[in-house]
Amino acid sequence: MSAARRRPLLSVLVAMVTAAAFVLVGHALLGTVTAPAPAATGSVAASDLLIAWRRSLTTSWSVDEVITRTTTNGRVLTFQVHRAQRPPDHLVVGLGNVDIRTGDRETACATSLAGGQPCRSSAAPAFAGVVDGQVADLSRIVSGPFALYSLREELRAEPGPSGPGRAECFDLTLRLSSYPSPPYGRLASLCFDPSTGAPAGSTVQTEQSMDRTIVTARHAPALVADLVPPAGITVG
Repeated sequence: MSAARRRPLLSVLVAMVTAAAFVLVGHALLGTVTAPAPAATGSVAASDLLIAWRRSLTTSWSVDEVITRTTTNGRVLTFQVHRAQRPPDHLVVGLGNVDIRTGDRETACATSLAGGQPCRSSAAPAFAGVVDGQVADLSRIVSGPFALYSLREELRAEPGPSGPGRAECFDLTLRLSSYPSPPYGRLASLCFDPSTGAPAGSTVQTEQSMDRTIVTARHAPALVADLVPPAGITVG
């Protein structure tokens, strides 16, 4: 075979090898991009949960949720809850109660007291202290060698207002089965929206029931209208 004929053949072989190399590199890069991040556990997951919890308490958002409770005897109950906050202000409506904070005043009502009757109102504690207290309470049950729950953290798809969306989720497993009335049952999952810090759903399983919370509407920040109490509620 002449040199003139060998050169085109050599060029074809080089091109084929180069193309194959690009394909292999491309698959490797795609694998790097699409492979799920490893789940965090232990102290790393506990620290991340405390950060997510504090962020959820201190950012502005509004969510509507549906809570479905399924009991061990097959009974199913459904509740609707509206939560909105523009720290320190917040409004929670659901489960037969209305909880309001406006500035340095807080108000609590039972829906049966609606209809123009005033609700119980009092001075609100310092907001920073409320946040620190809630984070400290959570830390006591998820941190350290005697933590009540073991933790696993991962990003995963959770039901949301526009279909499944990515959420930062923390799975809690009770370490001491004989513990009386554990705050998050035997198994729980707490999820947060990574972009806003707002709640993104939860599951709490006890010996008697399982509560599943799905977010049906969410936006951030909360609007003034999101914090308006229901009609008939008088804030003292």
